[in-house]
Amino acid sequence: KIPVNPALDIKLPKKRAACPDFIPPTYAQLLIIESYLSDEFKLALWLQYGLGLRIAEALAARYDNIRGNRFRVNEQVAVYTAKLGPMKKRKPGDYREMPLPEWLRQKMAEQAERLGTTTYLFPSCVIPGKHRYGTFWLQFNKGCKAAGIPEFHCHLLRHLYASKVLASGIPISNLQVFLGHGTITMTVDLYAHLMPYAVGEAKEILEADWAVFSASAM
Repeated sequence: KIPVNPALDIKLPKKRAACPDFIPPTYAQLLIIESYLSDEFKLALWLQYGLGLRIAEALAARYDNIRGNRFRVNEQVAVYTAKLGPMKKRKPGDYREMPLPEWLRQKMAEQAERLGTTTYLFPSCVIPGKHRYGTFWLQFNKGCKAAGIPEFHCHLLRHLYASKVLASGIPISNLQVFLGHGTITMTVDLYAHLMPYAVGEAKEILEADWAVFSASAM
């Protein structure tokens, strides 16, 4: 017998809480929120909605990071210093890519033309020392109140993106890549409850398997 449990002092990792439940905003409500954003910031809302970006990643988005039908993310803006750096928990040079909807590509092209940029789509947000994150957050929150959803905040657009991706039947392993999670466990902990269709699909697969298997004895 082992006199002392050798694993006694080992701490198990904490399970990440699932993403909070919320009522998705309507398109009309998102347009109200957009109307409270300055012209430069309007695109950030749609980058979060259409690509699932963190706001710090959206404000560092580059027009020349469009790769055909994909968009590449490789940096973010520090919240309080506005310094550019690698993505959350990533090294310099790391990047991830996700599908780029055509409607969003068009919005990005319009922003680039209007601001005369071929690189950063939010030029004022990547000036070191010029704190713009707080300005965006304040404008966004005012828009949410005007839209009748004061409890909504911009990070929920990332959760909304995840729910749409999973509802369309795209594997959660793909969503992990799109969102940039370090492990599939993180993605499952956050979003597995958003896959109610999986039970029905699994039942159909098992029923079909049984039909083939049971028929083999005839």
